[in-house]
Amino acid sequence: MFDALLSIDVLDGPIPFTVFGLAGALFVALLARRPSLRRLRTLGLAVACGLLAAVVSWLICVRWLNLFGEGLGMGNYLWVAAAYCGVAVAAVSIGRTPRWRTVVAIVAAPVFVAAAALGINADYGLDRTLGNLLAITVPSPIKVAPSHATARRTTSRSGRTGRRRPTCRCTGRPAPHTSRARGAASTHARPASTCHRPPWWRDRLRCRWW
Repeated sequence: MFDALLSIDVLDGPIPFTVFGLAGALFVALLARRPSLRRLRTLGLAVACGLLAAVVSWLICVRWLNLFGEGLGMGNYLWVAAAYCGVAVAAVSIGRTPRWRTVVAIVAAPVFVAAAALGINADYGLDRTLGNLLAITVPSPIKVAPSHATARRTTSRSGRTGRRRPTCRCTGRPAPHTSRARGAASTHARPASTCHRPPWWRDRLRCRWW
């Protein structure tokens, strides 16, 4: 189940749009309150802090340290700014009445970050699955089917597939097909032995002349 979760497509399909829709709904829920001067001032200060954090991150990571080697593009900068602003709005909504607003704010902060990450990933098109996005490798073993040659060789060694014929103790060759299997019963006469050891003088002649 964990491998199936890591194999979810986060570049196309319903997952990115679901996360974007959930982030938008949570942001509207955080703003759904009777407007007041104090409330508008708090939200304006939160958005200003989010934009300032985005600019500082751009100056440090892109202009100063040059972590990416080039500019990220205006679309990615907007995603980063939106994430900072959303997290700032969620932070100032924690501890407000009613209680459900605090729960929504705590849930909304990671959803805003996930939406920005999916938006940046879709802009670059780097990681297709959730495992690639999190740098987790999903093992996918390759199943190799047995070849026809192996199956034919196994079948030729035995009358049944996967079962080898018994061999002779003297010559090491497979026993003839007429020999009985181990544990089989028979009522007809059978020779004393079907295994014949070559005479000793044949081995000496072979070693001397060949």
